[in-house]
Amino acid sequence: MAAKKKKHKPKYVLLETPTFKESGISAFFISIAALILSLYLPGELTSLEVFIPKEKANDFSFSDFYTMTATNADAVSTDTIVTVVALDGCTRAQMGRAIAMADTSGVSAIGIDMIFSPPTTSYDSIVQAIDTARNVVLPVVLTDMIDGFFTKSEVSYFEPQLTNSLEHGAVNINGSHEGTTTRFFKAEFDTEEGPIPALPTVLAEMHHPGCAETLWERGNDMEMINFSGRVFNIITPDEIESHPELLRDHIVLMGYVNDRSDMHRNPLVNKIPGVLIHANTISTIVEQTYIDYSSTWINIVIAFVACFIMVFAGMHFRFRPWGAMLVRGIQIILMFGVLYAGALVYIRHSYSFEFGPTITVTILGLVVMDIVIGLSLTGRNVMKWLKSPKIAKRLARQKYPKAYNYFFRNENQNERQTQV
Repeated sequence: MAAKKKKHKPKYVLLETPTFKESGISAFFISIAALILSLYLPGELTSLEVFIPKEKANDFSFSDFYTMTATNADAVSTDTIVTVVALDGCTRAQMGRAIAMADTSGVSAIGIDMIFSPPTTSYDSIVQAIDTARNVVLPVVLTDMIDGFFTKSEVSYFEPQLTNSLEHGAVNINGSHEGTTTRFFKAEFDTEEGPIPALPTVLAEMHHPGCAETLWERGNDMEMINFSGRVFNIITPDEIESHPELLRDHIVLMGYVNDRSDMHRNPLVNKIPGVLIHANTISTIVEQTYIDYSSTWINIVIAFVACFIMVFAGMHFRFRPWGAMLVRGIQIILMFGVLYAGALVYIRHSYSFEFGPTITVTILGLVVMDIVIGLSLTGRNVMKWLKSPKIAKRLARQKYPKAYNYFFRNENQNERQTQV
């Protein structure tokens, strides 16, 4: 008869597959630990700076991804509220005629996105055009906050010469919001002379009375600009007469569209003129397509739930057949599912979730899970090593020599007598 093969006894202890309850308890406490770590670890270790340059990491927002997704998903339509008149290369006389023609075309408001300096000649035709036009809003440039207030830094030179009292609007891009990508606008600026509304706020209220009140009732210092799904008609002063339908009952914004000093970056493109940022802001206010964004507590809850699911899958399925592949599949599906759900909510309900904390906490949770599993394996193998007969005798000889001599010497003598 063939000899029976001896079963191979593993040299080290392997962890047994935990029960559903054990996995849930472990995942809960590991997720709590990951949340705490995300709050107290240095920001550089928990941000995208680990993978990309610092300036890009600080300027990243999931709302950019949602905006691009919404633009690709929806059919882009031409805006029916704002028309842009490009004044690039125009003389003061041509600008004055453009303002006069726009005024006689039945526009609801004219916004000037240019600060005029004194001319080289004694006569400036643009002054008369602005002074006689209706519903003209002049620009004001404000400096950053000092003692809680903004201050005027630039206005057009001819304002003391005007006989009519005209509205003013601040043309600051992004207000006091930090970052290189323009995502937000400030509806109103506090100055020592009183509040000054933003240029888009004034123009939107002239076009659709009451919309500014709705904006202020929201109570947000900064509002997100809705850039998705729209383009604007851009014409030159020479095209005003031939396209009266683009001006009648429209807000007309006049300014440069190719000025390098007035180029900004938005979630869709790297270069967009300031006048088009104002146009998108006006349409957001008039159409009331505001973007609401998730609070800190909602971000924390989503991060905890996502981390719990991933860690639970890792703890419960890791030691099962095909467990590693199953765990990775669950993690990939969960992350793509979260992004897809966020984009869907943004498109249908204009609500933006910030999943940066979710990614940070989930990564930390997986790291803590691996540490816990590693420590458990190491601890069990150490205990097995300590319980082995050779190690037990060695430890007994070192710590309790008298007891060792009494028991093990007698044991050795009995073995010799048995052999005899």
